[in-house]
Amino acid sequence: MQNTEKEILITNQKSNTTSENSPTNQQDMPTSDKVLPPQKSKYSKILLYGGILLIVFVVSGAGLYFYEVKTLQQNKSTKIQTNTTTNPTTAQVNQQQYKEKNWSLRRVTKIATDTILTLPDRENQIVHWGDYLFYGSGDYSSNVQVYSYNFKIGEKKTIYNQESRNDLGSGRNNRYVSDMQVLNNTLFFSIGGYMTSGATFWMTLPPAGQPQILTGGANGKIQYWKDRYWLINGEGDACWGGTSYSLIDLATKKVTEIASSNSGCMEGEEYVDIDKRNRMILAFHTAGTGEGEAGSGIYQYVIAVPLSNPTMKEGVIAKQDMPAGITSVTYLADTDQLLLTGKEKYLFDFSSKMITKTEISPVVPTPSPEPQNKTFKDKVQELNLPSGYEFVLE
Repeated sequence: MQNTEKEILITNQKSNTTSENSPTNQQDMPTSDKVLPPQKSKYSKILLYGGILLIVFVVSGAGLYFYEVKTLQQNKSTKIQTNTTTNPTTAQVNQQQYKEKNWSLRRVTKIATDTILTLPDRENQIVHWGDYLFYGSGDYSSNVQVYSYNFKIGEKKTIYNQESRNDLGSGRNNRYVSDMQVLNNTLFFSIGGYMTSGATFWMTLPPAGQPQILTGGANGKIQYWKDRYWLINGEGDACWGGTSYSLIDLATKKVTEIASSNSGCMEGEEYVDIDKRNRMILAFHTAGTGEGEAGSGIYQYVIAVPLSNPTMKEGVIAKQDMPAGITSVTYLADTDQLLLTGKEKYLFDFSSKMITKTEISPVVPTPSPEPQNKTFKDKVQELNLPSGYEFVLE
């Protein structure tokens, strides 16, 4: 009995020992209430490495793209700057080409060179008389001035100031000194401008007091022509032009207006010439285009104004006697005749008062008494400055 129990006990112990060492132990067996961590496979590693490589490729590609864009922009900017430097624009060329220069009056001594005054190289007037230099303020201005410089004592003065005088009449306040001359020890200067009023002044030299007004009229110029001194005023724009002719007595400062002339698309009497009888010949024309053979329209009659008595007008060719379609009237001084030109050509003889057809060749008309338009450089170079003085363009 006892032996039997021992055998059973031994058998149970062996059985227990076997159960503890068995791989099918209950503690190691999975159950439905316990979740194990996922197992990493070789495919997941491949996907991970591939994703990293893809990110690196995208980032590198974007960086390279932006670098190329930036480089292209820099190249364009450099090319534009290079083209701008080597190929300047028309405006830049004009600005460099027409950069304003100035005339500097210098006094040169053994010790130093002094700049007395500076004038812009523009439309201006300048004359030298005795110890004095006279000149205008230069170019268009709302306050035109005329100055004098005394070489002997080194003194500069303002001899005319528009603001203080207020004697130019109404009109656009944008004027300049249009003419300046010294005649019979008298300074004459004129003030004018575009589409505005003006005047001509005189002043006995050496300068003292204020300049006196000679006469009104814009853009006046004094010209010695046909053995007389003329004051010619006028202006023009586009297709028209207007000119006033006056005689000047330098001794008495008397101005006598002879006639006014209209040309181009403004109808009126137009200057032709001065004949052998000291008369100014004028021909009336209709409004024209200002260009070509019929620039002054059709001429309808001709008159003459005696220089000694300009208030009287003498008839030369009446309207009813003028051939049709005349577009040019020219005075032939050698034969004392008028050449009338249109589709047909005619001659008017002053002695016989007859008009006859002719085949004479066209004649270049005698120009009206207009002074030469000299540049400021021409005027400066004509100055006879005292020793030790010079004008320099810089």
